Amino acid sequence: MSGIMTGRPFGGTAVLVRQQLGTLCYQIATDNPRIAHISVPSQCGPKLIVCSVYMPWSGRSVEHVTEYEACLGCIQGIMDRHRGAQFLLGGDFNVPKHSTNICSQHVKQFVECNDMLWLDV
Repeated sequence: MSGIMTGRPFGGTAVLVRQQLGTLCYQIATDNPRIAHISVPSQCGPKLIVCSVYMPWSGRSVEHVTEYEACLGCIQGIMDRHRGAQFLLGGDFNVPKHSTNICSQHVKQFVECNDMLWLDV
């Protein structure tokens, strides 16, 4: 396996792919060190974009919420620039699905606006 990885002081994100796909995939640049995106070509339909995220801890301070919103905004920007692609988002979102926490609510809104499904663990 080969990997496209971004090393970060808080742990990092990675997307690992088989070597056969490694030469076909490319990393999509982001301005956020918590997010790694790669594009996987497809011969039978839209390309697949795989995203690995390590969202900030969802504290209730203004700084935490602002950083969380910035991460979601970065992901949204990638999705907007690659309309028509299929997306698979995974990683650590640091929020529970069934919560009234403001960051959980932001993820729920993001999921709904992008016609996505938030799978249970």
